[in-house]
This record gives sequence, structure tokens and C-alpha cells, in this order.
Amino acid sequence: MIYLDNAASTKPTQKTMEIMKETMERFPANPSSTHTMGIQAKKALNQSKQAIASMLGAERKNLIITSSATEATNQALFGMFKRYPNKTMITSTVEHAATKNTLKAIESMGGHVIWIPVDNDGLILISELKKALETYDVSLVSLIYAHNEIGTIQEVNTIIPLVHAYGAYVHLDMVQSIAHMDIDFTKLNADMASVSAHKFHGPRGIGMLYNKVDDLPPLIHGGGHENGKRAGTEDLASIKGMENALHEKRLEHEKREASIKHTARILLDTLKAKSVDFILNGPPLGTNRLNNVLNLSFKDIDSQTLAFELSSEGILVSTGSACSSGEIIASPTLHALGVDHDYIEGSIRISHNHETTAQTMQHVGNVIANMIGEQ
Repeated sequence: MIYLDNAASTKPTQKTMEIMKETMERFPANPSSTHTMGIQAKKALNQSKQAIASMLGAERKNLIITSSATEATNQALFGMFKRYPNKTMITSTVEHAATKNTLKAIESMGGHVIWIPVDNDGLILISELKKALETYDVSLVSLIYAHNEIGTIQEVNTIIPLVHAYGAYVHLDMVQSIAHMDIDFTKLNADMASVSAHKFHGPRGIGMLYNKVDDLPPLIHGGGHENGKRAGTEDLASIKGMENALHEKRLEHEKREASIKHTARILLDTLKAKSVDFILNGPPLGTNRLNNVLNLSFKDIDSQTLAFELSSEGILVSTGSACSSGEIIASPTLHALGVDHDYIEGSIRISHNHETTAQTMQHVGNVIANMIGEQ
């Protein structure tokens, strides 16, 4: 099988899995227990959080361990709505469902949300953002930093100072950016950020919210875990797994990303050499985009059929469509980009990783070209 859906989830590294097993064996106690074994587990938890914080240019006190980036995003958005129920929130029209649907829920509760459009590359229109900041009393601007579907990297070095100048906070969905960019939270200067370990070869079911907002309310209530910010016994084994995966990613960052960019180019060049009529959605390769997320739209092709046929050949990709009430509809993100009607229904997302070889990507390109030629 050729797995090309890494933007959805990655396979944990062997060392990560070994560390998780070892952690479960060494630290069976609850980190909140006051006996010797509990204290040992708490010490290991704090050491792991400190290591994660150091790698990301953060302070340990600003990390809230969660079950996922979705939970982290919910805490950030609902927390800010609880603090400032009469203020406006701003987001874009191309957000991940974790942000989009949370904000829709907030709207249903009486919250006010402004949805800023994007250009043809998926970049938020700064002029529209500024206009909204000038017009409304804004509490929070929540944006996806690096897009999971089209790879677009937002111009946060411009956006964050602009938002702060109007007295508002910034929350970033950093699920994909943590996996493929060199991140330093102090330099970035965002107020909150959502992270998920299984996007960078860590375990599923563990993430965190980076938070610098004072008195952000918890989403999950119970005991006083995570300094009262998130109740529930911490999953030490998964936290250790996240720490190791992040460590490995940082050690190999430049090598991994160079390989990803090279193999992405191989795929695109193969399709062009075969005269395949397609569009790469989002910015061009090598510009302000992730190179591992290739959203390709093929003219007059049905994406579901293409994905099924690729799967039958052992090539696993995701489609650019979503299922709603049993009906297949084209991706809202691609609609927001204004992708031409002749191409939008034929969109698939290929998301590879650093272990994907040039030979593999050339093979995938040839298979796609042959399939489209037969339709």
C-alpha cells in the first residue's frame, strides 16, 4: 500500500511507540496521587511538558494538554466567548471544521462572527480583516496557519501585529504547521495555538493548547489537572510519545522537508510530462505553502471515482469533497478559492511524508495519468 493521506494522520515512529510502552510500564500511577509512585509520574509529566515547551520556544505554564487539537480549539473559542460574550470573533472562510463548526455553534448561542474571504491562493484578504477590526469590537481572530487541504501558509507576521494593534487576541490552528515548519511560539507572538501529535508521527488522542490568555475558562471541568485549565488524568505515555515525535521531527526537520519538496516536484513534473490537465490548488510549490499537501483538481473528472480506482491500485489518497446527508458536495475550501467548475469536482488531496520516495511519486503520477487517459 502507498499511503498518501498523511495530512489526516501519520504513523507513529518506532521509537515513539517504544517510549510509550516503556512509560506505561514504568509509571502506572496517577500523576495526581501524592504517594511515591504518583510523585514519580508527576515529575515525569512535568519534565516532558518542559521539554516540549523548550522545543517550541514556550513556557511550560502556557501548555494545556488536551485529547486533540479539536478540543484545544474548542477551549480557545468557547473560552473567549465566555469571557467576552458581547464582542465579535473573526475567522476566514477556509477554516478546518474544528474552528468552523465551533464558531457556528457560538453563533447559534448568540455570538457574533465575521467570516473573512480569501484570494485564489487561500490567503486571507488583509484589507477585509482590517476593515472588520476597525468596524467591530473584536475579542479574537482565529485562523488556520497552514492549511490542511490546500497547504496555504497565512501571512501571520503581518496578521498578528495588526490584530494586536486593535486590542484583540489571536488563535492559530497550527496542526499542520507544527508538523512541517520551524515554530518558536515566543517569536510568533500568537496568544493561543492548537496542536495535535498525530500529524507529526506521534500518537493519536493527544494534543495541546498553547495559551497566554489570562483566566481562560476550562472546557472540561472536574479535578484541578493542568493547573485547573483541563480536568482529567493526564495520559503520560501519550505525552511522552508526543515529546519524542516532536524531538525527532526537529532533529530531522530540514532533511525531511527537503525530501518532501523534492518528491512533490517529481509528482507534478510527471503529471505535466504526461500532459495531464490539472490545477495545483493553493500557492505554487516553493512559495508560501506546505509542500506535503498537494490538492490537485483534474478537468472533467469525478474525484470519488478516481480515489476509488487509485485505492484499488493500492494508492490511498483523500478526496476534495465532503459527504453531507448522503450527498457528495465539492469542498467549501475550493469553492472559496473560486476553483473552476470543470475542475472542482475532480479534486483529490495527496499528502506524502519524508519517507515517500521519488520512485513512488513518479509511479503515482503515471498511474493517475493512465487512469485519466482511460476515462
